[in-house]
Order: sequence, then structure tokens, then C-alpha cells
Amino acid sequence: MIPPNTPSEWALLLKSTWETRARSAARDFYVASHPGWNDAAAWERQARVDLDLYLYGLDRASLRSWDVLEIGCGVGRLAGLLAPLVRSYTGLDISPGMLEEARKRLAGTSNTRFLETDGLGVPSTAADRRYQLALAPAVFIHCPRPVIERIVRSTYAVLAPGGQLRLHLRGDPETEDGMDASNLPAIEQQVAEQTHVENQAGPTERVLIDGHYYMGDVFSYRDAQRFLKVEPEADVVLYRPDRANLFGWVERR
Repeated sequence: MIPPNTPSEWALLLKSTWETRARSAARDFYVASHPGWNDAAAWERQARVDLDLYLYGLDRASLRSWDVLEIGCGVGRLAGLLAPLVRSYTGLDISPGMLEEARKRLAGTSNTRFLETDGLGVPSTAADRRYQLALAPAVFIHCPRPVIERIVRSTYAVLAPGGQLRLHLRGDPETEDGMDASNLPAIEQQVAEQTHVENQAGPTERVLIDGHYYMGDVFSYRDAQRFLKVEPEADVVLYRPDRANLFGWVERR
């Protein structure tokens, strides 16, 4: 197969890949990618750990008046935890199959909506409000730079003043700059959980851990800071808990 060259070609490949996964028996494995992916208790426990990471430092009480956007919402793994905390939740995904399942799981909620995207940005159907918070958990680790840039710019445009896009990038394992996240317990816990996942992985999970799953480009700490500053007034905050991961946010001023 000829590798994709343009953002649109990449988006089509990603849409096809995730729609295939959405229709497979191992759908939730692709969504969660941790041991216990098919165990309800383990699924929820890991979802709470992940959500705590992306909400780190935010006033939970303030969330009640916030409109929140999630990019790559999948089957609603975090939506079920977020919806009771916020004014409104909008979940975006490139896979109709994932969205179909998310709508089923959140059918009893009145403040959620799930919308399909082309994989290159926020669709017009979701641009009807300004979001105090946007999340892109474990999304950009699957995307090449041109796609990430399009999505970040598009998301930045729908943030309210002071709003943040919180995200996760793959770190460049050849560099060590920026590895100073000791003041972030949530990140330390997430890294500890990931270490546990790797140590307990069976053959199925090992496929993911060994690098046959993540399609995204890698970033050095400094490179990511420059890359994510999509507008001159944007503030970029990054934390690097280990060589493989960069967490942080882009804030609209």
C-alpha cells in the first residue's frame, strides 16, 4: 500500500482503521489498550485514572458551568465520567461505529452529544459554542504532525478565552529534555499504572506495547512547545514524565 502523503489521506486511513476496530470483537481492547480491557471494574478504574490526569489542577466545582469537548471520544469511556461533572459534553470521533456505541452507553444523559468528524478538525456542528475545556486523550499518539496541527488549530479556534486543550503526544526517546514532572502526582500515578500494565501484559496487549499500534509522530520537548504554539498569544505547558510521553495543554488567551 502506498503510504499517505497528505493530511486528508492520513485522515481517511485513520477513519478506515478505527472503523474496522469499532466493528471488531476486540473493540474495547483498542479503545482502552490495557490488561483488564474486557473487565468492567478494571475498565472504569483505568478510565478514572486517565480522567484525573487530564483534569489535573482544575477546580472540579467550576466544571459545572463548563462546556467540554472531547476529541477522539471513542465509545464514551470518559464521557460517562465527565457528563455528570459539566454543563455540556460534546464527543467527536472519526468512527461511526464508535459513536454508535457511545450514544448507546450515554443514552440516559441529557447534556451529551456525539458527532462525527473528518479527522482534520472540529466540525461545524460542534462549533456552535465556545469550550472552556477540550480533551484529546491518547489521540495524537496515533496521528502524524500535519493532522495534529490541523486538529489543534481547529480546536484552538473554538476555545473560550482561558480555555485549554489538554493533550498527549509521543515523546522522542532519544532526548531527555523536559523530564521534570515530579510536582504532578496525577502524571506520576499514570506512569506507575502504565508500568504495571506493561509488566502484566499478555501476548495480546504486548502487541500494543511493542509499538505495532501507535501511528503518531514523536516530539522532543522543545519541538512540541514550538509546534503547539499555533497562535502568538497561545500559552503552552508541557510535562514529560518519561521518555515516551508528553502531557500538557494549549491555553487560549
